[in-house]
Amino acid sequence: MSLTSARRMKNDRAIRCLRPMILTAFLAALALPATALDDSPDPATRPVHQVLTDRSPNLMLDYFRRLAATLPTEDRAPATIDAWAKRSQELREQLRDSLGNFPWEVRPPLNPRVTGTIDHGDHVVEKIVYESLRGLYVTALLYVPKRLDNPAPAVICVNGHWRPAKVERVIQLRCQGLAKMGVVAFCQDVIGTGERAAPPDAPHHDYHGNYRGAAPRIVDRSLLGYVMYECTRAMDYLETRSEVDAKRVMCTGASGGGKQSMFFPALDKRLAGGVPVCYVSNYQVHMGATACVGEIPTNVLRYTNQWEILGLHAPRPLLCINATRDIDVFQPKYMLDTLEKTRNRVYRLYGAQNKVANGIIDSGHAYNKAMRELLYNHVARHLLGQKAPDITEPDDLVIETAATLTCGLPPESETMQSFTYRRAGEMVAAIPKPADSDQWDEQKAKMLAILGKKIFGDSPDRNDAKRTRVRGFAWKGHRVEHWILETEPGLPVPVVLCLPGASRAIVKRPGVIIADEQGKQFAFERGLAEPLLAEGYAVLLIDYRGAGETTGTVPEYRGAHDFNLSNYSLFCGRPMTGMRVHDVRSAVDFLIERPDIDTSRIAYCGRGHAALVGVLATAFDDRIGAVLAEEILTTYVFEEELLDIGLCYLIPRILTVGDITHLVACVAPRPTLILNPVDGRRRMVSAEDSKEANQFARQVYGFRQSANRLQFARSDVKEVPARLVEWLDKTMTPVSGTIRLK
Repeated sequence: MSLTSARRMKNDRAIRCLRPMILTAFLAALALPATALDDSPDPATRPVHQVLTDRSPNLMLDYFRRLAATLPTEDRAPATIDAWAKRSQELREQLRDSLGNFPWEVRPPLNPRVTGTIDHGDHVVEKIVYESLRGLYVTALLYVPKRLDNPAPAVICVNGHWRPAKVERVIQLRCQGLAKMGVVAFCQDVIGTGERAAPPDAPHHDYHGNYRGAAPRIVDRSLLGYVMYECTRAMDYLETRSEVDAKRVMCTGASGGGKQSMFFPALDKRLAGGVPVCYVSNYQVHMGATACVGEIPTNVLRYTNQWEILGLHAPRPLLCINATRDIDVFQPKYMLDTLEKTRNRVYRLYGAQNKVANGIIDSGHAYNKAMRELLYNHVARHLLGQKAPDITEPDDLVIETAATLTCGLPPESETMQSFTYRRAGEMVAAIPKPADSDQWDEQKAKMLAILGKKIFGDSPDRNDAKRTRVRGFAWKGHRVEHWILETEPGLPVPVVLCLPGASRAIVKRPGVIIADEQGKQFAFERGLAEPLLAEGYAVLLIDYRGAGETTGTVPEYRGAHDFNLSNYSLFCGRPMTGMRVHDVRSAVDFLIERPDIDTSRIAYCGRGHAALVGVLATAFDDRIGAVLAEEILTTYVFEEELLDIGLCYLIPRILTVGDITHLVACVAPRPTLILNPVDGRRRMVSAEDSKEANQFARQVYGFRQSANRLQFARSDVKEVPARLVEWLDKTMTPVSGTIRLK
């Protein structure tokens, strides 16, 4: 018997043992006198949907901070060189896995060419174009000192989020300053910036802030993966240049470039060191900051932290520079703490503690002159062999215009979006098509195993969840109970249970769980609950984490209401979608234990991201008998940029498991209604187009002799409540008797 099966049997026994006690408690609650049950405050001060009395504005932020603090990333100090050698190999593999599926080992030809030169007197600036992947062109500049007697050291100046990229003023100054020292300098337009940027009038044109940068997650890639892969290609290019001593190459950059300067030498042993600027801290303090989608190595807090990544630089020289007036996440105190761990835990093994250095500059977030001069002297010491350098930056450096430094990006160049679209189509086409029901059962089991463990990460034991009844009262002739489901320690998930009629007699009724990406308040305001209550359904409305009352004050960012929540969850290795599936299944647990719910008839209704959550929860949980998915995404294979569907939709590696149609197929043979489906820009799709996109799911339903149970429909928004009741009445067949209240 597997460990998972044993644990499941243990949990089932625990539930059976608890069931009599839970039943007794529910019966006692239902038998309370009217004065105890009807304790509703004035409706003018507490709407029916409001459960929480103490709504912390930092509820989700505090949750992620607690979660990040509990992950085991700080206790892996290696005891010996051999132990570190083993761990470092494992860590590099983990980092590459987090970055995504790129040809790290067998890379395609660069096909480089020089498109022009600029003479700066003592050095020449070459304009370079090369291919990092077939058809994906990179524009770059190479600053080559004149009168080199031997191959010279080089510094790769990586760019972070600066849209001008290689032509940014401070990068030009840095490259020229290095060239005047006799050091070759190389800088390139990071993907989505400079000549490679989307047009400014394009929606969410910045790859490094929003959906454009997040989309590669679905195809087992990432923006950070593209950036780091192209850093590797920059080193490949320098190895082709006779002017460069490839054994003496460092890298440096600020902010997002500082992140690259931390990862690059960690991943690529060819580098002689790195100088991260305004970046190094630890991943726990990122909980609370607005992290660009390109900052996140997916799942990183499952296995490491920044001190250990920097440890992969050892025993090469390391200089980290931070600023006193930077934002909190990049404050020097965090850098110093991380460097102390790196020095004492890893560099100590090599006797190279003196190769770890830091610089603290009194400034804001920058790569200013004082910081550049720390770089120049570090390079002079470690790459030029100078014992006591005292280099200052010249005042006569030239700032060229963007037009002068334009390399000429080929118009046929691929983009990250075009790669994502084509790769998505290829991945979906490669998913096996089962020949019969037995083959599908095997395929589904594998899909759910990958989803549940590798993609969604470890969820807490639902048997540990706590339930607290907050209040009960009458509402529009029905009974209402407010409950808090603590689905994880310290995480309150508020639910509103509406029971039809005023009688407290225990009558088993079918239950409907309703979730909306905007929260249960929106579901109430749409009028979803009342028609169901009138027809005799018990209705449970839930604010899963990050919606409704649990949203808190985590801010929106560049059009994505769930931007930070999504990113924090990826740091922690538990995507929000999986967390919300856990919350919904906990709500099912709650209903299952109630004596007034017909547990053979539980349905789910969700809108937007909540629709996808419902499909997945139903796929995992056979206790959910039917699912209505309103405004669910039709397919991840979308030629335009994915916009306005919510960042939580962009689940890392989801297409290694399946597209939306494959997830819907996992619900078969239970009834499913796809209502008002949308495309990747949240535009309505016709029922026929949705049906066409779901050929796979329709085939699986056919295997189950239940083709008519998978339906597709369009409906006016105002008609959705009636449509929901009509569909449920047809699908939730009573076990015995009638459940209608006439």
